Amino acid sequence: TRSKQIITLPARITRWKGQEDFIEVVAKLKDEVPNLHGLIVGETKQDKFDFLDDLKNKAKKLGVDDRITFTEHRTDLREIMAISNIVMSLSHQPEAFGRTTIEALSLGIPVIGYAHGGVGEQLSSILPEGCVSPGNIDETSELTLKWLKSVPVVPHSNSFTLQKMLETTLSVYQNVAMTKIGSQN
Repeated sequence: TRSKQIITLPARITRWKGQEDFIEVVAKLKDEVPNLHGLIVGETKQDKFDFLDDLKNKAKKLGVDDRITFTEHRTDLREIMAISNIVMSLSHQPEAFGRTTIEALSLGIPVIGYAHGGVGEQLSSILPEGCVSPGNIDETSELTLKWLKSVPVVPHSNSFTLQKMLETTLSVYQNVAMTKIGSQN
């Protein structure tokens, strides 16, 4: 319901996508934001169910199991992000693209993300105040609290279109292929 303040982490269930950090953020903010609810949206592959159990146990241990919903795979991720107050990208390893970051920003939803990889590049360009130090739970929690109280303005346009990202990636691969072919002659 809209009486909740919703933060969302769209990421499949795997150790490096940041779900543990997300749960810690919810736990740090549970007293200051009593209506906070976290959504972890992403599928769990067959070999990751033990990790999903670990995440649920961590949420229970930190007293936030009633404030976090694991939705599994959803076909309505766009709509989920659209009703979120904040979308997060907390991957421990730098992402090549960070597609959900651009999708959320395109919907006007602010994104907090670890400042590395594609997510760091995108946020630095579009919403630099959303960049936080990778792994820094305190910094992430403080920014989340600040933004829940005063929503930042998300710029309407950005240069990170899917077509441009695909073209740039293909260009890199083409350059590598041409260099490899050239070195074989």
